Amino acid sequence: MIIEVMKIEDLDEVMLIENDLFEDPWTRSAFEYDLLNNPYSTYYVLKNENEIIGYAGLSVSFEDADVLNIGIKKEYQGRGLGEKLFTHLIEEAKKANCLYMHLEVRESNTVAHNLYKKMGFEDIRIRKNYYAGENGIDMMKGL
Repeated sequence: MIIEVMKIEDLDEVMLIENDLFEDPWTRSAFEYDLLNNPYSTYYVLKNENEIIGYAGLSVSFEDADVLNIGIKKEYQGRGLGEKLFTHLIEEAKKANCLYMHLEVRESNTVAHNLYKKMGFEDIRIRKNYYAGENGIDMMKGL
């Protein structure tokens, strides 16, 4: 398994995963904008040979890093791959001299919430209706 910077050519496979995982997935145009026009954001893909099995996005601004999104194909979940990809994001944030890392997670997504706690994130606040009618939990970790 390798992690590499996402290319625009990877987007078809990433969109299949995104649309399979989420009720309200990011749009293709949102990914395209970040990939092509946003110098603060970097996306990564996790590959098993030539198959993309996961992806994650990170935005860096001054001393803060924000996890934009993360997803692992359903058939590969439960194998520690989300943690592997997440660890990569933390390493990249540290390389960029970030002091803090932030993210939001759905209240109902207990699997992801527990992973983030395991990775050292703490709940900061509840964001009412952050996800199209569902509350989000704002989380932060010092680096």
